[in-house]
Amino acid sequence: MKAFDDGENIIEYLDLTKIKPANSEEQTIAFEFPSWMVEALEQESQRRDLRLQAIVMIIIDLMVAKVI
Repeated sequence: MKAFDDGENIIEYLDLTKIKPANSEEQTIAFEFPSWMVEALEQESQRRDLRLQAIVMIIIDLMVAKVI
């Protein structure tokens, strides 16, 4: 594309609805937690009106963000 080669902004020509972050494919993994931890996670999920999986993903995401 000549506009790109000339250093022009080509964002208007791109379909941004199809953009996905790299490595965004989902994978399934299994965890075993002590019952007290599951109970605490369930209480938090009910308090926030979110699924248990969402709470676990949020916590893991926060921990990973601190490490990186």
